[in-house]
This record gives sequence, structure tokens and C-alpha cells, in this order.
Amino acid sequence: MRGVRLGCAALAFWAASCACVQAKVIWDATERVLGMGRGVGEVEVAFGFLVEGSDAVIWKVETDCACAKASVERESFAVGERGEVRVKVRFPGSAGRHRKQVIVWTNDIPNVRQVLTVVGLIEGPRMLRPAILTWGLGEAPAGKWLQAVVSEGRGVGGAAAHVGSDLFEVRGGMDPSDGAPRWEVVPRDTSRAGRSVISVDLPREGPGPPWTLVAVAEVK
Repeated sequence: MRGVRLGCAALAFWAASCACVQAKVIWDATERVLGMGRGVGEVEVAFGFLVEGSDAVIWKVETDCACAKASVERESFAVGERGEVRVKVRFPGSAGRHRKQVIVWTNDIPNVRQVLTVVGLIEGPRMLRPAILTWGLGEAPAGKWLQAVVSEGRGVGGAAAHVGSDLFEVRGGMDPSDGAPRWEVVPRDTSRAGRSVISVDLPREGPGPPWTLVAVAEVK
């Protein structure tokens, strides 16, 4: 019995020691809201994370529908490293709230199953106008303007626009008519067809998931 008790004590000590150095995957956010107009199509969003405790392993990443694809750059991450799960989602063209989920399996005990949610608000309270900027093949590469608006029609300031590829350039600017912030999108080359998502991460206001507004620039 004594041997059994000592064995149990050793096992308990080992378990406690292991618990102190378990991997922890700390997510920047587990939900993202995308505001967009009709016709944007496929968009991409990233969920960043930080590894604490001990090395983390991403066992599997899966989605709840064929309209979404998720990927992670590699399987293992060392303590202190940052990584991200990238999600490509194709939302329907109908107005309303559309919800897609990604399940990430890791060695973060007890949070081995982490659900990440992407919400698409089509024609919702915040979006970029116009939703799609189009240039024809061979058209002069003149700039076209994007404006971020809320439901009341006011401009949204304090945010930078990002372009998803090197096919287009985005420049900050100001609407001369009302002084509202807006962005000029300029194609670098209209001799070849291409498409890129333009995104604007809004400053976070209070609790709730971060908002990203998206539009599309294309040459076709």
C-alpha cells in the first residue's frame, strides 16, 4: 500500500508539474465582423494568436461549410511565437447576417477545441461604398474612391485601408466636399485581369468583436 501511495503522490506531482507548463494559445479575437455591400464575393480574414506556457501544436483546422476554407502556416509554434489562422469565406449575395465557423484543435488543455466565428453583414450598418471598383482591360489607370460609411451616412475616420495584393495601390485622402476620410484606389497595371480585396479595420469601440469593412477592386 505504501508503494501505491508513493506512486500516486509521484503521479500527482508529475501531473501538477506538467500543468504548470501546458501550452496556452491566446487569441487576439475569436470573432470578426465583416461589413460589405452585395457582390463582394470571397473575402479573407486572419485570426492571430500568441503561444504561452509551452510549445503549441495545431492538430486540425476545419470549417462548418464548403463555402469557407481555413489554413494555418504550420503545425507547431514555440513559446512566445505568434501565428494566425487564415479563413477564406464566400458569402451569399443576399442582404442580412451570415455566420460561418472555424474549429481549431490544439494541445491547449482544456481549450483543445476553439471555435472562431466570421460574421458577414451584407448591406449592414457599416460598409465601404462602392462595394466594387472596376476597371476595363486597357483602361487608363485613373484612381477611384472608396468611402467608409455607417447607417446614418456619416464618414468613418481613424482607420487605414489595406490592399490584399500588389495589383492595386491605396492612398489616403479627404473628400473635398465634406472633409470626410476616404481612400483612392489605383490599379498598377490594367493590361491584365486581376482582383483584390480592399479592407479597413475600424477602431474598436467598447466591447464586442472588431469590425473590418471590405470592398473589391478588379480589372476585367
